[in-house]
Amino acid sequence: MSEDRPRKKRPRAGVRERLAAIVEAPTGEAIKKVKPVADGEQWTLTLEGGASFRLGSSVLMELQLGVGEVWTAERALRARGLQGFALARHDGLMVVQRRAVTKKGLVDALARMGHDREDAAAAAAALERVGLIDDKRVAEAAARSASRKGDIGVRLLEQKLMQKGVGREEAKAAASEALEGRDAMEDALGLARKKARSSAGRLEYEVASRRIAASLARRGFDAQTCREATSRALRELRDGYDED
Repeated sequence: MSEDRPRKKRPRAGVRERLAAIVEAPTGEAIKKVKPVADGEQWTLTLEGGASFRLGSSVLMELQLGVGEVWTAERALRARGLQGFALARHDGLMVVQRRAVTKKGLVDALARMGHDREDAAAAAAALERVGLIDDKRVAEAAARSASRKGDIGVRLLEQKLMQKGVGREEAKAAASEALEGRDAMEDALGLARKKARSSAGRLEYEVASRRIAASLARRGFDAQTCREATSRALRELRDGYDED
């Protein structure tokens, strides 16, 4: 007697596969069935020859598709465009509900999920228009978060914001605002002191000086601040270092 085995679920088709099914369906055939999927937002259309694909409710209404309507090449192209946008917008909503992202960050995220960049860009623009994406708000929040520890210079902060997809000018403004009131020299000196203590008695002065200055530069402090903070931190450890 054979043992009953649980039925395996069919893997969900990816975005590209679902859109490809729309344009690859044979044209000139009438629509035989229009059946709703479980969530009610998607519908499966089956043609006379047996080919099937899914479209969203909004796409069905836009194209006025129903049983008996002939599937044409023009309808296929329009359906693919509308469905591509609808799927990207749906996934985009899921992304912005989980975390704050920039417009570029959302486009990149959707592209990684399999959406065409054109569809992703259109969806991101639509979400931006209704206020669900705000690059300035994201930049300001990210800048405040990154600057709380105080061991970061304005240049590195700008770079971090631009890596998140924030524009150059917005990154500069957000970084300057986040670090307003902070003393860059004191922040750099605090970091330099930590590095100097770990180097004392272990590295020669010149070697330690180069490494500390380089570390400060990587944290985004300007060259003059790096030099002054490094020199002061090492001078404070007179027992461990002697410039002479």
